[in-house]
Amino acid sequence: MSDNETSSSKVPSSLLSPALLCLLLATALALLSCLIWAVLEPPCQRSGRMPRSFHLTLTYVNGPPPT
Repeated sequence: MSDNETSSSKVPSSLLSPALLCLLLATALALLSCLIWAVLEPPCQRSGRMPRSFHLTLTYVNGPPPT
């Protein structure tokens, strides 16, 4: 293979680099924001959120109903 064949089949790096850099930058910013959100949220709120998302519980104002 000559140099002309290999260079014509490749995507020019000048077109690929900006798109790849923007994608990597967006991914890094998304991961960083998720990490900061998880670290800065108090642990009490994190633990209290899980049970309510799966199970609904009834609370009685005047005690349990008669049986």
